[in-house]
Amino acid sequence: MEVEQSRVYDLIISGSGVYGASCFYHASRAGKSVLLLEKSKAINSEQSSYGESRITRQNVFEGQIYPQLAQKSQKIISEIEKQIGQQLQYFNGGLYIGPEKGNVIKNILDNEHRCPKKLKRFKPKEIEKNFPQFHIDQDVLGVLEETAGYIYNEEVVKSLIDLGLQEENARFREECSYLGFEQKKDYICVYTSSGIYKCKKLILANGIEMVNILQEFGVPIKIQKNQAAWLDLRDDMYKPDKLPIFYYDYAPDKQLYGFPNLGSGVKIGIHLRGDEYNDHRKANFQYDDDLLQELKRLYMKVFQIDDVKINYIRTCYYTMIQDEQFVVDFHPHNKNVVLLSCCSGHGFKYGAQIGLDAFNMTQTNQIPYQEFSIQRFQFLNQARL
Repeated sequence: MEVEQSRVYDLIISGSGVYGASCFYHASRAGKSVLLLEKSKAINSEQSSYGESRITRQNVFEGQIYPQLAQKSQKIISEIEKQIGQQLQYFNGGLYIGPEKGNVIKNILDNEHRCPKKLKRFKPKEIEKNFPQFHIDQDVLGVLEETAGYIYNEEVVKSLIDLGLQEENARFREECSYLGFEQKKDYICVYTSSGIYKCKKLILANGIEMVNILQEFGVPIKIQKNQAAWLDLRDDMYKPDKLPIFYYDYAPDKQLYGFPNLGSGVKIGIHLRGDEYNDHRKANFQYDDDLLQELKRLYMKVFQIDDVKINYIRTCYYTMIQDEQFVVDFHPHNKNVVLLSCCSGHGFKYGAQIGLDAFNMTQTNQIPYQEFSIQRFQFLNQARL
């Protein structure tokens, strides 16, 4: 095992998804010596940041803090766009369909005051008239949020890393798995599959591997399988200028979500329907035929089409905390270590800002959000990483 005997980085970040990449970008731009570690290749198929596109929206009902996080992240991505000369986020609108008193529509309407633009409402026939892609056979309400849209998530992550690497003191190590850390007197030893590295501060943003880490401190967390399919729908009506991103609340606590055809097909998935595990090592990335069959039944009904070719299927895992919130906090036994698990199926849209906040934590020793503290879970196990 290689040992770096001399260099002590200001910061080491483990995990190169959107949160780790954003931490890396902001730390390098602040002039810090920073090392980013990734167990596989950058933007790999097992990352939560993989899969062409992610939804962005400002009408976020998971908690009061989220709308401002979404807006700040959108602003950071806009700054990245200017630096690279490429558009990464598009605001083609978000259409929410469901029973007026169902979870999705009720929460969207209750949070309308947080949106910069007034929401538009559609009755069933008006939905079909304005959005002929959909077949509506029940008494539902349609709500359009004009400030919603989609992000090219893989390009965002790549851009954050590439811009960070432009700084002299920034390094990126791929195929370098995090194994653990040990606090020494003046620095932290970070043990990896490629060697031992030293740093003053450490940020762990290891995706689904955070499940096993956080469980040691009493955090009720698990992973849940999610599957998306890209449908070969090429008509103009499925292009971004005609089809907004959408949520369809088709049954209690069951939502179909989707994207327009961005070149690979119409991407759709079912929110929170896959198998659950308490150990990230049990995750498998094979597609689930039962999930696929349910997805087929839904898109044939919602779009009122015969069976259609599926261009490809992708599996990812949500990291689900019991209260569906995040963890952005210091290690309970070491304030030189920051733990990030920004998950629960709705995390990417906040990544650019929370990455900045996590870097700032290493400079101020202050947590930015009490809502995301581990302390909200009352009983912490006495454990070490």
